[in-house]
Amino acid sequence: MFKCLVLIFILVILAILCFNTYTVELFTSRKMTINKEENKELIADNIQRIIDTIEKYKEFDKVVKDLQARIKTKSAEKLKKNTAMSGEIATKTSLEKEKSKLETANLKYRKNRKQHKDDIVVLNLDVEQLNTNISKNKRKQDLITKEKEEIKSVTTDAIWLNYLLAKSGSTETTDTTDTTETNSIIEQLLKLDTEHKALDTSQLTLEKEKKEDQINGLNSKINGLDENIDENNLELSKIKPEIPKLTSSILILEKIIKTLTSQIKELETEKNNEIIKRTNSFNDLNEQLVS
Repeated sequence: MFKCLVLIFILVILAILCFNTYTVELFTSRKMTINKEENKELIADNIQRIIDTIEKYKEFDKVVKDLQARIKTKSAEKLKKNTAMSGEIATKTSLEKEKSKLETANLKYRKNRKQHKDDIVVLNLDVEQLNTNISKNKRKQDLITKEKEEIKSVTTDAIWLNYLLAKSGSTETTDTTDTTETNSIIEQLLKLDTEHKALDTSQLTLEKEKKEDQINGLNSKINGLDENIDENNLELSKIKPEIPKLTSSILILEKIIKTLTSQIKELETEKNNEIIKRTNSFNDLNEQLVS
């Protein structure tokens, strides 16, 4: 644009020269001569105005270019800060998601752990009751065994032998002097055997062992859940402090970007004003030139 305007000014100068001389012939190789002294001064004044205007234009143009360079620098800085902020926001979002995931997992782990502990309390009560029942049955069995030993101590070997035969299911018997008394004692002993068998603790012991295995299994699960919670808490201890830092960093970047945006806007306004001044300097030239 500047070159075009310079060319226009040259044409204006030529026009001034043409209109202020009487010895010019257009489109010839003859030199122009200016006869009147006042015309010489007029042409000199007009040429000086044109030169002054060009110098003024160059000054405005330098200011405009400087402002454009500053705008470009500020815009590049703003883009850089925007990129940095986008990265910070992405990192913060990722950490927040991971934090939420870990906290949700911990809630589930704690809930399961509580349920397992509640189940263990119930199972321990069951085991305690089974231990009580086993001990009670064993005491009763011991009493039955003691009672049988007392009966044996006051009976003959023949009666005891008949008892053992009856117990084994044999129909054989040995001779006794008092069959009625013998049968009564044998029936009593067999009845005690039935009671003793009914008090067998094998099933209770198996049930107790099963519940103890369940308790051990639940304790193992609780230990696993505790490890998971500890691992999650370790990760959370790393994540949680970073989120406020990122938030602070994002806020700082937002302020910087806002300031840069305002500065760019001000520079754009200043640049536009300088462009208007530069344009006006040429527009005013027409009024300043004296024909």
